[in-house]
Amino acid sequence: IEVCRAAVQADIAAAFALHLLDPDPDGDARFVHGLIPELLYAGLPEPERVERHRRAIDGILATRLGARDRIAEIAHHASQAASRLIAPTGSPR
Repeated sequence: IEVCRAAVQADIAAAFALHLLDPDPDGDARFVHGLIPELLYAGLPEPERVERHRRAIDGILATRLGARDRIAEIAHHASQAASRLIAPTGSPR
């Protein structure tokens, strides 16, 4: 999945305009309600969910600094990606 920086910036601007995001005190963006990211995630196709979890792991590991402190986060993304590749019965999806 290739991401265009301009498209991401446009999506973020649109989310602010729709009042889905607010700036937090650190200057980052935060969702105005905790269910918004869950709804967005639920709308992603399975292959894209797996790819996003894989990219999250790659991003954490690429920083090297603090990766050891973020082992729980890495495990979460690995577990989420794996659970989407293997059906509950143990057979591949």
